[in-house]
Amino acid sequence: MTVALVYLGLPVLLLAVYLHTPVVWAAAVLLVVALVFAASSRHSPDRSETPRGSISLRWSQVAAIVVLALALATVGGAAGIVDPPWDWNKHNALLHDLTTMPWPVAYEGLANASLVYSFGLHLPAAAVGKVAGGSVVVAHAALLLWIALGFAVLLTLLSGFFDRGRRALWAAVVLVAFGGADLLGAVAVSGDAVPSEWWMMSDDVVLQYSGNVTALCWVPQHAIPSWLIGVLFVRAWPQGQWREGRALLFAVGLSALWSPFAAMGGAVLLGALLLRFAVQRVPLRWRSLWVEVCLGSAVLPVALFLSLTGGGQELSTTGIGVQGYVLFLAVEIGLWVVMALFAGRYRAALVPVLLVLLVLPFLRLGEYNDLAMRASLPALMALNVLAWVGAVRGTAPPNRPVGRIALTVVSIAAVALSVPTWSSEFDRVVGQPPAYEQPWDETVPAFLERLNSSPSIWAQYLVCPQGPAARLLALEACRGTVDAPAPGEPQP
Repeated sequence: MTVALVYLGLPVLLLAVYLHTPVVWAAAVLLVVALVFAASSRHSPDRSETPRGSISLRWSQVAAIVVLALALATVGGAAGIVDPPWDWNKHNALLHDLTTMPWPVAYEGLANASLVYSFGLHLPAAAVGKVAGGSVVVAHAALLLWIALGFAVLLTLLSGFFDRGRRALWAAVVLVAFGGADLLGAVAVSGDAVPSEWWMMSDDVVLQYSGNVTALCWVPQHAIPSWLIGVLFVRAWPQGQWREGRALLFAVGLSALWSPFAAMGGAVLLGALLLRFAVQRVPLRWRSLWVEVCLGSAVLPVALFLSLTGGGQELSTTGIGVQGYVLFLAVEIGLWVVMALFAGRYRAALVPVLLVLLVLPFLRLGEYNDLAMRASLPALMALNVLAWVGAVRGTAPPNRPVGRIALTVVSIAAVALSVPTWSSEFDRVVGQPPAYEQPWDETVPAFLERLNSSPSIWAQYLVCPQGPAARLLALEACRGTVDAPAPGEPQP
């Protein structure tokens, strides 16, 4: 668990190097203090000391996790070993500029506009490439290893929910075999048996709940922190220990530089967990809360930095009707919820998870509704874990084999119906020709221009810093205005 928090926190520490201002350096020191003392039982927020839960793995299982993590990072498109998904155009451009340009990145040809983005995934790899003389190749290799490390930490945490002998195996199943029955949704809506996660898409409604493989291939910057939050939430739910809540609090706060959507979705789960502890009157050692104060102070510069981003769109409703709403939930999560009902002592965690997943279909933010796609990821991972705990360690009575058989059938159906969608991501691995150009030497402005992005998209990356936050972070003001090209048709 401590390793997961250090993993999420390293980019926040590097932000001090990126901005190199006294305020951010002071915040970095506070974060180191918070991480060190959070791992100490002496400063635990729990009054009664109970043994920490540990995850023991054999060397063969550790090796299997490492190999699988590297394989998933490779299949996802890191380092370009296989043809990456389209979104890697963005990752490549961010990594190029963070590696080859002085920190903080500013573009003289665009009125000295600053790069302000949630680049927590990219910052450690860019730092390695910068140390290697600004080598983009080294940065891409480092990014592959950095993503693989995140998957390895996640697989290790997942393995703790299952019996010792098959922990690594079930962790792999949980991470890969999760997704909606999109083929059924496509048939119901259009009559075409074409699996696509965008089956619920029209002029009024844009909805998608991403499967795990899709998320790890396209948006690892959202997926990794969201999944760690989801796993830590389920792990903490039945424990009744404030230190487990502290771990989730740290994960939510540190994930903002990776993905604000992960922090948003995780904050709801964190609130539900803290409310549960308060209702249960779990004893709390108040004097230990100075560690949380250090964390809050440490992540304040991240909030100030991200507050400078522009191009924001107003939150609206999707306009989904009752029939579409019921169909969407049934297709995306229906079978998984049935499996999660058998999760024993973890089952009550399903309530806040469903609260998130039942509300998000009504909300829309952005052209492709990134709010529903990305803020749902922590709750989807929590549902995923609960479902597999129910399937593997289910509470169906042994003297009622019919119940066990029914649960097995539901589990097989949930996996089988999700396979057509997420298995298509592996088509890139088996010799399919590249579908589009994936340059490693392209800057963020060049990428946006090639995409023919709208001004609102430009403003999500390039900012003219102004106001108290910009002055506190010592970001230089623009020399003029940033004029984005008029949007047109995206180029391949």
